[in-house]
Amino acid sequence: MNDEDKRPGRRSEPRVWLYTEHWLWGSTRSEMTLEERAIFIDLLCLGITGQGKVDITHRDQLAGQLLVPLDIFNSCIEKGIKNGKFIIKTFKRHLTDFKTYLIILNWKRYQPEYLHDRPEKSTKKARSDKGGKHAAHVAHRGEGREGESKEGNRIGEDEAEDHPKKIFLNILKEFSKSHPSYPFNEVDDGQMFNYYSKESPDVDLIEELRKKLQRWEERPEELRGAKDPRVKLFEWFEKEHAYQEKRGKREFGEE
Repeated sequence: MNDEDKRPGRRSEPRVWLYTEHWLWGSTRSEMTLEERAIFIDLLCLGITGQGKVDITHRDQLAGQLLVPLDIFNSCIEKGIKNGKFIIKTFKRHLTDFKTYLIILNWKRYQPEYLHDRPEKSTKKARSDKGGKHAAHVAHRGEGREGESKEGNRIGEDEAEDHPKKIFLNILKEFSKSHPSYPFNEVDDGQMFNYYSKESPDVDLIEELRKKLQRWEERPEELRGAKDPRVKLFEWFEKEHAYQEKRGKREFGEE
């Protein structure tokens, strides 16, 4: 939040929050066409007014206002419902008057926390508090008690859909569906990600994973002939670390 947003009496400018890696490499890109993804962003913007609720009672009028074809507008909604991004709710106001709303699921994920979170007010200070975080401290997204989400569920931060580890595992999982020669295992592949995230923080594991998978797509005999493809990934990441130290990143397909 900048100084303009903090100015007393100033209304916070509405905005939509996108996690860039998740938007670039997440499931939405494969689930929707280019045009449908553009409409998806429009729907997020429309959701600002209703806190994640969009009035779609008259779809033809709304599509016209957005200057988009009605059929693509409808297909975006249908795919969003199918893939767990939206639900539709109809409310009866009078005997013959109905309102239909598109509900954007997980709405808070698309909103900066200061637009929906409020600090807890407290004037007390625990005796054991030696200058640590005050009870009114509002944690940044992903910050808080270890292993606990904002809702209090005991989950790890890396289980969030937009966490790099989750993206890494999803890419491998999808690849293994069409390439059974790769023995995808969430635990083993997750440990591989954890290891290289710590040992080689300068390596972009998601980018390097995509490079290696593309190589296997182009040369499937390498994947089928590998005794342990996971070991080949280990070696790939280690080579990238060495390349960056010496002469920069490798190009796609380069050993």
